[in-house]
Amino acid sequence: MQVMFTTKDSKPIDVSSATTGWGTPQDDGSQARLAVREEITFLYKAAEGLSLESHAAKCAEICGVPIRIVRRAQQVSEMLSNHEINRLLDEGMTEKEKEDLEEAEVICRRFLAWDIQGDDGEDVKRKLGEVLGKE
Repeated sequence: MQVMFTTKDSKPIDVSSATTGWGTPQDDGSQARLAVREEITFLYKAAEGLSLESHAAKCAEICGVPIRIVRRAQQVSEMLSNHEINRLLDEGMTEKEKEDLEEAEVICRRFLAWDIQGDDGEDVKRKLGEVLGKE
């Protein structure tokens, strides 16, 4: 997969490594940089064949998602595509991770029990707060 960013005046910006920054040296000694909050448009071309890389993972990495999270997502995705989901079950969890997972399960169960269609829509924010355990 190839990824290229340009400034508004079409100067290329090197983003080959998320850890080295978002800039490319220019002829005049300045640095072309992608500004914070600058609009990004993702362009891609579909082609026949199997892609061995995740476009979503590459976009996440470029947009600043921590690399350890991107790598973990790629690892889990690879396990799923190779029908090795049981390997995830074999991984150990810390007590904190177990508590977080149990809390997430409780929230999911409350969300699934919520009759959204039967709700009149007036107190959605309040109800969502209840589901998330904020109220």
